[in-house]
Amino acid sequence: MEIVKILGTLAFQALGTIILFLVIYYFTYPKYVKYLEQRKKHVYDTISDANEAKDLAQENLKFIDQEKKDLSITKEKILNEAKDVAENEKNIIITDAKGEAQNILAQADADAQSSREKVENEIMANVYDYVSLVSAKFVADNLDETKEQALISQAIDKVNNG
Repeated sequence: MEIVKILGTLAFQALGTIILFLVIYYFTYPKYVKYLEQRKKHVYDTISDANEAKDLAQENLKFIDQEKKDLSITKEKILNEAKDVAENEKNIIITDAKGEAQNILAQADADAQSSREKVENEIMANVYDYVSLVSAKFVADNLDETKEQALISQAIDKVNNG
């Protein structure tokens, strides 16, 4: 009877354990499965969001690289245009300066020519005066008119040639 008692206790404990497992299974297993499904969905959603963010970041990187290239090209164009404008301005300034210099030189040549003519005229007037004085002196010494004219011509020729 002792064995029956032990078997009875053992059967009672096995039945209690089975009931306990059934109760725990009935109340906790669906919640546990639901939790695992939610966790699985959350992990997949997070991975999907991360992949979408990665794709978006790569697209943005491509866009930024293209913008960088476009800006570099634009910068080069602007620099080249600025160099061209500066070169044109330099050429205009140089051309204007050369023109002004030529005008100044032409004016200086004209002024020098005018001054030269004025000085020549004054010298010629003085020469004529001196020649007249010399001629008058020779005339006073009884020179004839032919000799006087020859002397005046010689003096004028020397002034013009020399």
